[in-house]
Amino acid sequence: MPPVSSSSRQGPSRRGPPPPSPAAIKHKALAARLYLAAARTNGRIGDILDQLRLSEVTFRQRLSRLRTAGWVRTLTLVNPLKLGRPYQCTTLVRLSLYAPVDMAAFEQALIDDRSVTCANQIAGDADYWITSYHEDRAAAVAWAQRLRCRPDVGEVRQTPVRQLFGHSLDGVVLLSAPPPERPPASLIVPPPPTAPARRRHNAPVLAAPGRQEPIAHISAP
Repeated sequence: MPPVSSSSRQGPSRRGPPPPSPAAIKHKALAARLYLAAARTNGRIGDILDQLRLSEVTFRQRLSRLRTAGWVRTLTLVNPLKLGRPYQCTTLVRLSLYAPVDMAAFEQALIDDRSVTCANQIAGDADYWITSYHEDRAAAVAWAQRLRCRPDVGEVRQTPVRQLFGHSLDGVVLLSAPPPERPPASLIVPPPPTAPARRRHNAPVLAAPGRQEPIAHISAP
């Protein structure tokens, strides 16, 4: 009987995941450089171009390659401040009914509500953090009162907000000069797998009035 080698006794070798392709490595490095430059310049594209020593054409070509490789996705930009709803509010809602069917009905109502632009499910003494836009203070108060009248809502706390700068996304927004008429599309890089997941509904990117418009959002690769 022929001797059994040690490799035969151990069985087939286990192989790990295949190494990333050279193109994938290049795209990740490209996204990392772009993210770092955006973080250092607060997303101002003019400063990013100076720091990376790129022309605007080359910069947009690289963004396009990242989108093709799956690092970037396109999202339509909506600014309710320019659509006749200048009064912004943050509202904390605590539910009174927690059955899955009741929570699903409440979340669907938020999705269908044209005043709501962002809804997050949170922990603590409230269950939802809602961003909404209204014609004026009276409309905002009436909207909050309708929420209070829902049988599945236990408490509503509404606070008016004046947006100065920034955004509600995780990462750095790239900023360009505002267009004369309609806002551009926003390019978004998905957050890394380790980022905490948050439930969001109907959440477009919002631009502060009179400031530079966001055209891209980059999360750390």
